[in-house]
Formats: sequence, C-alpha cells, structure tokens
Amino acid sequence: MACQFCRGRKLKCDGRPTCANCQRRGIPCHYVPV
Repeated sequence: MACQFCRGRKLKCDGRPTCANCQRRGIPCHYVPV
C-alpha cells in the first residue's frame, strides 16, 4: 500500500508509518484506509 505522496508521484513506497520518501522530504505521510 502506497501513501498519498508516493501514489501521486508514482514512487515505490516502503509502507512504514513514515515512509522513506516522505521522511527525506520532511513532509507528513498519510495513508487512506481502504
């Protein structure tokens, strides 16, 4: 499952509470419940 940021940018998401992509950019990491 990809977070909103990774989904929007079509990046590989590691699925952690704060993924590496969001952590690197210093932005909040949000997942939409299915």
